[in-house]
Amino acid sequence: MSQTKISGFQPTNKPATISNLNTRDKKILQYIVNGELDKVIADNLNITMSTLDSHKRRLFEKIGANGKTNAAVIAIKKELVCL
Repeated sequence: MSQTKISGFQPTNKPATISNLNTRDKKILQYIVNGELDKVIADNLNITMSTLDSHKRRLFEKIGANGKTNAAVIAIKKELVCL
């Protein structure tokens, strides 16, 4: 399974908690955990791919992830999303 990485991203050691995620973060994270493609996520949220990339970059920084796969693993382990 390949892992998409955001260029220029530096993961942090911040603890991932649901309280430091806004509504958009939670929606994007849920789509990621569900395995949705970026194009589908952007279309469902009515945003451009560029805007989605910006949201993902900030989301990954908040939860300390280095890509979509890692974000999904963190979200499941920390119970940040519903399965």
